[in-house]
Amino acid sequence: MRSATKAVVGILCSDLHLCHEAPRSRAEKGADWYVVMHDALCQVADLRQKHGCPVFIAGDIFHTWDQPPELINFAIRHMRLLGMPITIPGQHDLPNHNYKEKGRSAYWTLLEAGSIYHLEENERYVIQNIVVYGFAWNKKITTQPAETKHRLKLALVHSYVWNGTSTGYTGAPEDKLVNAYREVLRGYDAAAFGDNHIGFKKELLTGCTLFNCGGFIRRKSDEQHYRPQVGLLMDDGSVESHYLDVSKEIGRASCR
Repeated sequence: MRSATKAVVGILCSDLHLCHEAPRSRAEKGADWYVVMHDALCQVADLRQKHGCPVFIAGDIFHTWDQPPELINFAIRHMRLLGMPITIPGQHDLPNHNYKEKGRSAYWTLLEAGSIYHLEENERYVIQNIVVYGFAWNKKITTQPAETKHRLKLALVHSYVWNGTSTGYTGAPEDKLVNAYREVLRGYDAAAFGDNHIGFKKELLTGCTLFNCGGFIRRKSDEQHYRPQVGLLMDDGSVESHYLDVSKEIGRASCR
């Protein structure tokens, strides 16, 4: 049963797709892309400071695995502002989409710099009142969470999931529909997904809240009306959507 009085215990996001060059649809508008990325990340940093909770990133921190040093340095600084978030890599973070080659990537440089905590395959990691398990790109959800008292069980997953025609592409596979994950997520209180850039939330019958984070920054012309969001993980396992402010997309957040 969901609690009437809830507190935020985690911030869920994914698909940051940080990149040195502005996407074509944004460059045409003359946007300073580093300022746009800074603004979005600082909104999350402000949320973290407000609630005093960890940040979880479900993959694709970078748009490509081989970003230049300027962008990597930017990411190192901003990941530290997020309090060393708990992360898994998405396919865009991996050379040739190959998990075994992660040590060659910009993502791995963040780890070496001490600015992220990387969850290994099926790793069980405890932070504050949360037990989190990581399932990176192309890794199956195989671990059933151990029984714990007074701790939330969170799955951090980078895998495509959709919930009907408004949240998927034409011809999206049936085995990636949200209910296909119902049994493998049994025992979890919440699951944060990355990969699909259309965010949505679904309460599964097995008691798990599946939150597909969606794209973190609008990158394409057909996303001009999309509302980027992060998830606020509550102490009862529910997740509330928090929409990022894009009304003044350049230079809004303070990043205290």
